[in-house]
Amino acid sequence: MFRRARQAGRRRRFGPNDPLPEPDDGFDFSDDDEDDPDEGPDGGLLAAAEEFSARTGVRLFAAIPDDDEEDVETQEAKGPVEARVGMRAMPVIGRAIMMYPTTIRGGLLRQLHLYGRFRMRGIPFLGCAQPKRARINLAIRRKTPPGQLQETLHHEIGHLIEMHPDFPAGRWEALNSHPYLGQGHRDREGKFRGEAVWSQGFISRYASKNRHEDFAELVEVAFTEPRRAHQLAREYPVIGAKLAFLDDTYARFAPGMSLPWR
Repeated sequence: MFRRARQAGRRRRFGPNDPLPEPDDGFDFSDDDEDDPDEGPDGGLLAAAEEFSARTGVRLFAAIPDDDEEDVETQEAKGPVEARVGMRAMPVIGRAIMMYPTTIRGGLLRQLHLYGRFRMRGIPFLGCAQPKRARINLAIRRKTPPGQLQETLHHEIGHLIEMHPDFPAGRWEALNSHPYLGQGHRDREGKFRGEAVWSQGFISRYASKNRHEDFAELVEVAFTEPRRAHQLAREYPVIGAKLAFLDDTYARFAPGMSLPWR
């Protein structure tokens, strides 16, 4: 499951065709000393990744210079992480991961790969979940807002859960009162948004694409905007039923976890 970069910042009310936030919305390096000596050719990134892995139980891999990959068969292109960006991003990502019990971190999620560039078929993506590998890929750049990293991580963990063989997909789809739209969710005419989306039981326009994005989008909002999730659940019965389903699902896959929307 993939999350496109052009959807970045939608919680901040950017439209689907708006540019990504400017660099000053991302990581701030104003207090860094440019004259500090490098901590090796990777800027200390690999040592920090080892420390992250030991602390969280999730093996972290960070692409360094010369780790420029291109897979012709899958049309994937990946580039190295800028060391200072990776060092700043790790604590942000770590805080989100440590919210989860070991059934998730070290369980459903065993590997986290950081790239400075991640494209599929020429399209930039923020994240990608690979459930069979228990792996998530994240793209991090200077202009990636820290909060967006956490949004993407929760979203992709949602995919790891909903793609698990024990996930009750039939029950989840049965909650819908309207069919999924497939590529129709793109709404080129600009008519399907806000009330029109929520009244059909979807937390966002992207959630109306298919059952996978429907679940992952709800997870993302529930974790990062719990008040908004509660408000929409009160006003729209299908969203309310889906949020209750989320309670049951996380009680099963992440027992004992403190859920922000509860």
